[in-house]
Amino acid sequence: MSRPRRPKADRSFTVPLYGGRVYLYTNPDKLNQASEHFGLDRADTDSLHGIFRKTSTVNGSVYLIGQFTPKRSILVHEAAHCAMNILHYVGIPTNEESDEAFCYLLDHLCTKLGLDE
Repeated sequence: MSRPRRPKADRSFTVPLYGGRVYLYTNPDKLNQASEHFGLDRADTDSLHGIFRKTSTVNGSVYLIGQFTPKRSILVHEAAHCAMNILHYVGIPTNEESDEAFCYLLDHLCTKLGLDE
């Protein structure tokens, strides 16, 4: 059985320095199709405003962000989850000694996700 096709993301980009690929979906059904494409179970998104999911493939880490409301703070919240997981994946703990790495990465993610537009 072939895996489901990954739907086109609203935004996608490779994370510089740390690696991995981020996909943003604003449609819950498309996020779940992408989840299945990458081998994750479907998420119960009925009552969610946003969601963050992660997995690994032979090509590296994959980070899925869902934003299902226009509220920008939801996207910042999910981007923060993403930044913490990226740093964890590369072995950088998120604490007061690595706060600059976290903040610069979060800033980059928010810019690439369109929050500066």
